[in-house]
Amino acid sequence: MDSQEIAKVIASSHELWPDDREAVFGQIDTEAFDQQGFMLLKQAVPRIVINAILAEIEFIVRDQMVKFGAPEPEETDLNSLIRAAFVPGSEQRHFLYNFLRHVPTLRSFASSQYYVELIRRLGFQLPLTFETPTVRFDIPGEDKFLTRHHQDLRSIRSRKAVTMWFPLVPVNEELGTVLIYPGSHKLGIQSFSYDSGQLNIENRDALGEALVLEADPGDLLIFDSMAVHASVPGKTDQIKINCQCFWNDAAEVDMHNEYWELGEIPDAQDLQKRAAAT
Repeated sequence: MDSQEIAKVIASSHELWPDDREAVFGQIDTEAFDQQGFMLLKQAVPRIVINAILAEIEFIVRDQMVKFGAPEPEETDLNSLIRAAFVPGSEQRHFLYNFLRHVPTLRSFASSQYYVELIRRLGFQLPLTFETPTVRFDIPGEDKFLTRHHQDLRSIRSRKAVTMWFPLVPVNEELGTVLIYPGSHKLGIQSFSYDSGQLNIENRDALGEALVLEADPGDLLIFDSMAVHASVPGKTDQIKINCQCFWNDAAEVDMHNEYWELGEIPDAQDLQKRAAAT
């Protein structure tokens, strides 16, 4: 895809909601969500939005590779471009990871009234985000970067907090995906350790059986941020790309409770800086 084609895709993505929003809202089962701690809404993110985010990622990666002075790979598909640009341990990889979370279509999710309404229908009075939405790349053969079994504690600021997760490529057990433990959101904050800067729940005896997600681009997974989940490595050369956005209920925020204090848990970059300083 050349720069003009990319520009056309991005320009056409101004509508972040599907034509038939009521069909998406009709999939919401709040009772099941309260019990299971998650729900998968089919085709809740319009394909044109998925294409726009992918186009924005491709534009930035191509542009930055030129600026890095990196040779373009023989295969010019996005999968190959990401592999060539994300050199393990390189400064450019770190730079790109932080840069790509700011692609404009993804940033728009935090202010989209459609997605705000989705969260409201889960019983939130005033949904808001404290963080920039993120995009993740799980590259086969780099298992050390996969998220461990964890809760999204760093993103929780209130008693009501949910994570909105959606793939930009097909995800399943073969291609790589995410697993989640139904009902684990009811068990409270689990004891965790740090593993390569990531939160890791080692003792999972009480969590029950995990569900491995199978989803297509456009499907939207919404889960209680207390629910335990983890990355599932793929068995092919396909890079798993997904986006996520974290929501809290402003009506439940209280600076004096334990939920607000979770924001002080250091992230991987903070831990690396602390380690380098010692």
